[in-house]
Amino acid sequence: MPIVRYVGMGTLRDRALDALEDALREAGEYLAGEQQDAAPVDSGDLRASIDVRETTRSGDSVDVVISTGPEADDYAAVQEVGYWTNFRGRYGYVAVQRGNPGYMGDTLETFGPRLDGFVRSRVAGAF
Repeated sequence: MPIVRYVGMGTLRDRALDALEDALREAGEYLAGEQQDAAPVDSGDLRASIDVRETTRSGDSVDVVISTGPEADDYAAVQEVGYWTNFRGRYGYVAVQRGNPGYMGDTLETFGPRLDGFVRSRVAGAF
């Protein structure tokens, strides 16, 4: 005969947040791998430095930070958003965009729509 037991809101909340933290860390690891694959490669420092840097929990929130390491921070910013350079040409200045904008943002846009379903399924599995 099944037994139904109410364990208390605190226990349920903690279980849900533990599952959410695990799910977001797993999603972050997947996303970091996708960003590594999409990163431009020169020396390999940028690609190797992309990682889940921290997972923090505060109240009912869980944050996962994916970023580059300090060895590639300056280069990473240029590669993500690009930069404009002005050249003095025959008829004045010409602006040219440099870099490979979007290797991190593009992967987030691709994975973002699937993130909600992924997290929901992991959290629901905790109950």
